[in-house]
Amino acid sequence: GMKEGDAIEHRWVTKSVERAQRKVEERNYEIRKALLEYDEVMEHQRGSFYGIRQNVLEGKEIDELIFEYIEDAVVDAVGTYLDKDYVKTQVAEWCRQTLDVSIEPGRLHLDDLEELQEAIRKAARVEVQQVIDVTLGEYMSNDIPVEDWDLQGLRGWAMSRFDVDLKMNRLREMNVDEVATLLVDAAHEQIDKKDLSPVMKYLEPHYAERELGMWAENKFGLSLEPEKLAELEPQQVVDQILAEARDAYRRREIQYPVEFNLELVFQGAQQDQQWATQRLLDFANQRYELGWTAEDLANKSGQDLFELFTNEAEAWLKEDGKLVEQVKAKAAEHDGDLAGLNAWFAQRFGAPMDQDELNQADDAEALVWKQGRAAMRSELGQLERFVLLQILDQTWKDHLYSMDQLKDSVGLRGYAERDPRIEYKREGARQFQEMQQGLRDRTTDLIFRARLTPNVQLRSAYGDQQTAQHAEAESAVRGAPQQAAAAAAAEQGTAVQREDLRAAEAAGSRDRGQAMTRKQRRAMEARERREKRGGGGSRKRRR
Repeated sequence: GMKEGDAIEHRWVTKSVERAQRKVEERNYEIRKALLEYDEVMEHQRGSFYGIRQNVLEGKEIDELIFEYIEDAVVDAVGTYLDKDYVKTQVAEWCRQTLDVSIEPGRLHLDDLEELQEAIRKAARVEVQQVIDVTLGEYMSNDIPVEDWDLQGLRGWAMSRFDVDLKMNRLREMNVDEVATLLVDAAHEQIDKKDLSPVMKYLEPHYAERELGMWAENKFGLSLEPEKLAELEPQQVVDQILAEARDAYRRREIQYPVEFNLELVFQGAQQDQQWATQRLLDFANQRYELGWTAEDLANKSGQDLFELFTNEAEAWLKEDGKLVEQVKAKAAEHDGDLAGLNAWFAQRFGAPMDQDELNQADDAEALVWKQGRAAMRSELGQLERFVLLQILDQTWKDHLYSMDQLKDSVGLRGYAERDPRIEYKREGARQFQEMQQGLRDRTTDLIFRARLTPNVQLRSAYGDQQTAQHAEAESAVRGAPQQAAAAAAAEQGTAVQREDLRAAEAAGSRDRGQAMTRKQRRAMEARERREKRGGGGSRKRRR
């Protein structure tokens, strides 16, 4: 009996609406909660990753990060190669790749070659029997009518897998057991003929140590003797490889800046000998305070310069070298005057330190030495940042893609009565760990071998080139990619301004020439008109 427009105010209806609204809000809350649980995984990974990337961008603790990667790589490599089952694992992997046979490494005995080969053949026979029993049923079986047998597919599989050419007429006359026996005999014949002599290399003395030495040589350029490694405990091997890797890295710190600058100078000398000489003098005097003049470069070959500069670099960069003594002397001279100390640093290395960072430092002298050392190896620092940023960005993009794929597919695990959120956290943590391991391996692969090739572009023999190289030298001392880019952009802008100015001057000259030409042309036209008028008046007067 309700009329149109009457309000429904019954308590049953009100309670029903409240229950429905509560259910909807609970459902939305569970959705938001699930999304947050998924996002917590990526939030944790983003915080860890971008912390590393920001330090690389700012040039902070890069050498510590690299040595951390090196240490982790060495520990993992020693644990892998010196494991008691490493050789057995390698033999099992060789069997899988060569014979397509899966053998449990623990079942192998490496004491006798003939015994090992017989064990491999025996395992291969057992496995091939199982493969034939399982696979043959896909083509022909006693449970399938004869007219439904896939004899053509069976013939192709037998040819590709066992090199047995079964004729169709013969297959139609054979039953399942006869085909199985034929294939088993052919497979056993192949196994008996297989050459297993390559497995001998795994039985050679110190095979694992030799493989570890090859890994260290490829990774860090080290030369390790397998016999000596066999006499050491695993932790002693780790310590030895780390010590030699640090020594190799210190040599690279000394040699790479010298090589880079000499290559830069030699490239520039092909275009402007005067600039190359000045650049080399600036490098010697600014970096190592040699106080050279042009006469000091006479009769010095490239090898002489390399040896001299590397000796100076070693003298300045070692722990008790010239840089330490110079910083101590300047710190004592300024005696708490951090602004004066920073002014000296700017004069010495071409760019000041962050004054706030210097004021807040617990040990200002140690900070000045650290920043000065970074300035003296700035070329290697730029290379490290470049390599790390390239690897970090590419690795992170690949990881984000794999995590998106995991998020799209993990929901299907709910059909196996597994919580998708827990599975996502577990798999996400595993993939993040694999990403970090790949990042570490790629970094340690490149950091000892990568090089940046100088690219000298001379605009002129004097002003433009000198300005460009000064900007380049300042950016190299600062050692920051943003500052280097800013210096390059400023130089580029300056060059553009110069080119615009020259173009404007040329255009102005053309305009003035054109204006003069127009003026002269108008004057000539006016003169002709006056002559015409003047000539007509004279004729009139004469008439």
